[in-house]
Amino acid sequence: AGVRGTRFRVAQDDTDRTRVESLRGVVEVQATQGKKQSVTLHAGFATWVDATGVPSPPTPLLPAVLPVGPLRGAVLPGVQLSWQAAAGAVRYLVDLAADGEFATQVSALDTQALAIAAPLTLQPGKWFWRVQAQDAAGFVGLPSKTYSFDLPLPVAP
Repeated sequence: AGVRGTRFRVAQDDTDRTRVESLRGVVEVQATQGKKQSVTLHAGFATWVDATGVPSPPTPLLPAVLPVGPLRGAVLPGVQLSWQAAAGAVRYLVDLAADGEFATQVSALDTQALAIAAPLTLQPGKWFWRVQAQDAAGFVGLPSKTYSFDLPLPVAP
C-alpha cells in the first residue's frame, strides 16, 4: 500500500511480528487489539508490531550507506560491489536490477562484508545497484544512492 508522497516498507517475520519502516512522509501504525495505541513514524524511523498487534516505540533507521564502487562505466563479470561501513550495521542488503526503478531482473544479495561479487550470470548490458544496512533488530536502513555499471558483450577470440 502507499500514499502519494509517502514511501514505506512492511514485512512480517517468522514469529508473526510485523516490521514497518518509513522512508519518506509520515506513517501512523495503530494497535489492532485492546487499547487504541498508535505510533507515528516520521521518515527514517521504524517500529515492530508484535504478535498481539502492539507497536513498539519508534526506532531510528540506519542512515544510507555510501557506495565505493563501481559508480559507473564498464566492468568485468563478477565485479566487486563495495561500500563504506555503517555504524550499527550487522549485514548489508544489495539490490541489482536491469532498470533504475529495481523492477526488472532484480537480484537481492546479502552479506556481512563490505563488498560482494556481482553474480556471474548477469547478462551484458547496463545494471543498477544500491545497498542498505540492516541493524541487529532487523530494521533495514535507508537505501544508498543508485549507481550503475555496464557489462560489455564478450569479445570473441
